[in-house]
Amino acid sequence: MAAQLSLGIALSLALLALAWAQKWPEEEDALHKHYSLITDWPSHSARFNISAECGRSGNRSRLRWAYFTRHSGTLWDWIAVADHLNIPWTRIQNRNLWELVDHRAAPDTYVSTQAVAAAKWRGMGQLMCHMADVLVVADVVPDSRPLLLGNCTTPTLLLVTNRFDVGVREDHAGYYKFMAEVVQRPWVWVVVNNPYDAHYMKSKGLVLPPDRTFLLRPVGASFLPKPDPASAAPRAGMIALIEHPGKPHLELLHILPWLKEKNLLPYVSIIDRMYGGPAVLSHFRGVIQVPYQVSVMKMYESMFYGAVFVVPSHTFMVQLLKDHEHMAFCCRPFMEQHPDTWQEVVDWYNPDYVEGHVLFNSWDELAQILKGEGPFTPAFFSAKAAASRRLMAASRRRSLEGYRTLTQRMEAQSCELLKSEDLWPPRYTTAWERSLRRRPWN
Repeated sequence: MAAQLSLGIALSLALLALAWAQKWPEEEDALHKHYSLITDWPSHSARFNISAECGRSGNRSRLRWAYFTRHSGTLWDWIAVADHLNIPWTRIQNRNLWELVDHRAAPDTYVSTQAVAAAKWRGMGQLMCHMADVLVVADVVPDSRPLLLGNCTTPTLLLVTNRFDVGVREDHAGYYKFMAEVVQRPWVWVVVNNPYDAHYMKSKGLVLPPDRTFLLRPVGASFLPKPDPASAAPRAGMIALIEHPGKPHLELLHILPWLKEKNLLPYVSIIDRMYGGPAVLSHFRGVIQVPYQVSVMKMYESMFYGAVFVVPSHTFMVQLLKDHEHMAFCCRPFMEQHPDTWQEVVDWYNPDYVEGHVLFNSWDELAQILKGEGPFTPAFFSAKAAASRRLMAASRRRSLEGYRTLTQRMEAQSCELLKSEDLWPPRYTTAWERSLRRRPWN
């Protein structure tokens, strides 16, 4: 039996080798027709041939994905999504591309201008474009600019976790005009992590195509080491306040001095911004948080563990911004333009999450919360922790289903584009050429 099996395997391999050998030179005419369209051989580069992975009649293997990000939180999120959906992938650290540019033109890694993007494309663009069958650029959208300027046609997902113009220098109007054209390219897809970023992009003139735009919240994954269970008990009765030195967060500008003035520090544990992750925050009775962004990865990660955030109500938040003009908050102009509805696009106040938080309407009410007076009993906080876990679990399920649909559609498109005559030869082959000479090649 073993001998028959070995013979069968040997015969199969021989037939496979024969079939492979018959592709060329027997198929030279077809190969010649395909490649004779290329006029710039010194610059030529192309995507992997994924015909085998794409298969026939919809029978497709998983394709390779490349995930470009600087941010550990977005990376953890993708690790979880990719594992759930069995996606083979690799990570690229965008900061490394800084070494391709003159640091006098780009004094920090975030600087994005057309010239900086062009330098990155010339240095690594085709490698970036062909890194995988589907590309994702997360967190800092201008990190995608080299690929977009080079007209890379590998299906590309812009995963917007922050404002899509973070790091852009000089010609903002030109950048917005360019990105308005980019999002109309059929191989460019957009995921916004919160409703506000979709509004912000539209306010800059971008018309997001509904069939390639998804609102998918972070799934709240974190892979930091979990704390010693014994450390939970000393924290259980305390409210945490996170220090952010050097930034105008209200926690340092006002709340910490107020705590000292009102003799409330015994109820509060002051923790460093490198506090150890969401599991640590879940040990505390609650965590004081004055929103400075519409959403932060910390919220989603920590709610999954049952952390309870103590947050000013949206009406008190408006008053705080009036009283503290230097207080950090991303979106004052939007709030002023939409005084009655701004909270609808801020995830801290979104109905999908707000029941898991404790809201305070005044400083006196915050003092009550810290002391555990009135309705703010241990049972009240336990119920909030349960709500926090439940709400984030539901949010996670919705996001994973959305990612399932998105990844299936992007992989199908990657296979379809491979067959597109309009995209061969790749349009970017001469995008940065200095002296293309039109002559036949021998």
